[in-house]
Amino acid sequence: MKKLRSDILLKSSSVLGKNVTEFIAKLRSHGFRSVAKGPGELEFSHDEFSRGPLMKKKMMVKALSESIERFDAQLKALKSRLKAKKASLKVENLFQNLRI
Repeated sequence: MKKLRSDILLKSSSVLGKNVTEFIAKLRSHGFRSVAKGPGELEFSHDEFSRGPLMKKKMMVKALSESIERFDAQLKALKSRLKAKKASLKVENLFQNLRI
């Protein structure tokens, strides 16, 4: 427990929390639950967290899918801005032609 506090939590407080209580709360907020162990021992489990190649593949597919969704959203926003800019340039061009 002392090693967890000194070596891990203090060095990674922005991600893991400042103390053990915050760390445990963060684990629980991500779906981890406590597993009964001996006194002074902490162990957590998660239904979708396990060791093995199948889980790794599922995690990679999920991460890639989320990345593709973010890219699609960015692309859609860029297309929308481009369309607006094109319309603006068209209006400016029409005004220029009227002045001649």
